[in-house]
Amino acid sequence: MTGDFPELGDWTATRDALHGYSTVLGSIRRALSPPHPRWWQISLRVRPAGLTSGPLAAATAGPGSFELLLDLEASRLRFEANGQLRHELPLDRGASPAELGGELLGRLARLGIGIAPDRGRWAEETAAGYRRADAARYRRALWAVAATFRRVRAEVGGEVGPVQLWPHHFDLSWEWFGTRTGSWEEDGETRTAAAHVGYGFSTGDDSHPGAYFYALPWPFDAELTGEPLPRGASWHTASWEGALLPYAAVSAGGGSQLLTAFLRATHRAAAPRLA
Repeated sequence: MTGDFPELGDWTATRDALHGYSTVLGSIRRALSPPHPRWWQISLRVRPAGLTSGPLAAATAGPGSFELLLDLEASRLRFEANGQLRHELPLDRGASPAELGGELLGRLARLGIGIAPDRGRWAEETAAGYRRADAARYRRALWAVAATFRRVRAEVGGEVGPVQLWPHHFDLSWEWFGTRTGSWEEDGETRTAAAHVGYGFSTGDDSHPGAYFYALPWPFDAELTGEPLPRGASWHTASWEGALLPYAAVSAGGGSQLLTAFLRATHRAAAPRLA
C-alpha cells in the first residue's frame, strides 16, 4: 500500500451497494436540478467524508436548501439542511437502494420536501455483503484520487469540467476540452460535440474487473497507441479506446506520482491532436 491509495481488496459487494446508493442521490439531484448540456446535473461531488449531492433547493415548501451526503467513514447517509444535520440513515444494515431511497424520500416528504425521482434507476440493485471497512478504504482512495485529479486539472489549462462522480458507471472523472469538434451518427442524424479527453477512476467493469484509471481521447486517433506511457499503463482498444492504468499499480508503490505521470503523459499525447 502506498500513502493514501489503499489496496481495495475483495470489496465487490460493498462497491455494488455504494453504486446503488450513489444512484439514489444522483436521481434526487437530477429531479431537483436544471438540465445541463453535459449532464452535470446528475453527478455527485467528493467531500473528505465521502460523496455529496451538493446543495439542493426543494421545489416545494421545506427547510430551504439541503444536502445529501454518503459518509463513507461512518457508513451513514446524512441529510443536512441549512448547514445542520437533520437525519441520518445507516448504510451497513443491508437495506437495498430501493429501501434506502424509499425511506429517505419519506423523511424528506415529512419535512415538506416533495420529490419524484425515477425510482426505476435503483429498483433492481441490492446491498448484501456491505462492509464498513471496505467503504472506509474506498473513501481514502476516492479522496486521494480526487486530490490528484484536481492538481493536474489545474495544470493543463483551457476549458475543463469539474471532478465529479457519475452514479450510472460509478466512476470519478473530469474532462479537458479541445478546440476541435467531432461528429457521429445517431438516429439517422449527424451530431457534433467538442473534442475532449475524459480522465477517470473506475471501480471495475467487464473491460477490466479491478479498479483502474483511464484517459479517453475523443475523437480517438489510432496513432496514439504508439505514444509511450508510464510503467504499468497501456493503450486499450478492445471495448473502448484510450489508455488504462490499473489502480493496483498505484496502490502497490506508484502513488500519486505514478497517477500524475499517467495523466500528464496521456494529455501530452492527445491534446495536440484535439486542439
